[in-house]
Amino acid sequence: LLELSPDIGRSDGSSSRSTAAKTDVALRLCEESDLPKLEWYGTFTDQRELIQRAFERKQEGEVEMVVADIDGFPVGQIWIDFSKVRSGNTAVLWALRVLPKHQNKGIGTKLINCALEVSREKGANTAEIGVEKDNPEAKRLYERLGFRVLGDNVDEWEYTTPDGERRKEQSVEWIMEKRLD
Repeated sequence: LLELSPDIGRSDGSSSRSTAAKTDVALRLCEESDLPKLEWYGTFTDQRELIQRAFERKQEGEVEMVVADIDGFPVGQIWIDFSKVRSGNTAVLWALRVLPKHQNKGIGTKLINCALEVSREKGANTAEIGVEKDNPEAKRLYERLGFRVLGDNVDEWEYTTPDGERRKEQSVEWIMEKRLD
C-alpha cells in the first residue's frame, strides 16, 4: 500500500503548518478521528452512517479514504472502492468532494491524482468514477484528467440518519473510466 506523507500534494514541499496568507494542503489517509469532521459542520451529518460504513470497509481493506487536510481539518475527500469491480481489476472512485470555499484551487485534481496513484499501488489497471449528469464542471475535470464516458448508470443507496429516518437516494450519472497502465 502506498504510504501518504503529510507532504503529498504540496507543490512547495513545505511542512503541514500553514499561515494566514498561504493555504497548504496535505493529502493523507483518513483516520478515525476525521469521521466527525467529514460531516462538514452539519452538511453531511445525515450521512454519518455512510461515512462510518466506508471507514469500516477501509479497516477491512475494501476501501481507501484519502483526505485533503488544511490545518488538521479535512477540506476534501475521495474514497476508493476495490471491491466494486465491474470488469477486470478496477478501482471505483467515489465521494469526491471539496468544501465550497476551497473549490477551484486544484484540490480536487490532487485528490483524484492521489487516488489514481493509490489504485495503481493496489494493482488496479483501471479506475472508474461516476459523475452526476447535472454536474458538467465535474465531467470536464474528469475528462481533462483522462477519463472517458463508458455509459450511464442510476446509482441508489440507503442510509439511516442520526434521527432514525430511513432515506433512499438516487443519482443519475455518467460512468467514466481511465486506464492506469
